[in-house]
Amino acid sequence: MSDERRAYTPADAIFITTSKRRPLVRRASTRTEERIGSLLAGCGVIWTAHAAIVDYAGLWQLRLLPPGPIEVCALGILIWLHAKWRRATKPK
Repeated sequence: MSDERRAYTPADAIFITTSKRRPLVRRASTRTEERIGSLLAGCGVIWTAHAAIVDYAGLWQLRLLPPGPIEVCALGILIWLHAKWRRATKPK
């Protein structure tokens, strides 16, 4: 008779653990975020300089640069600033 009662496991018994659960998404460290942001901003600056040198005559005519390099540089600066903000608001 006791075997018939244990034919299934209650759903609550499956999820009971003694340790704390880890979060599903692991954040990058602040230092890693700073490095990625500064690397991306540096690449954007280099790409912008390259685009300006390739179309040097266009700079004298005040034509705008092609889309891409300025946005990459701005994205890198934004990521770097976010890392600095995370570091400033982190409890000690």
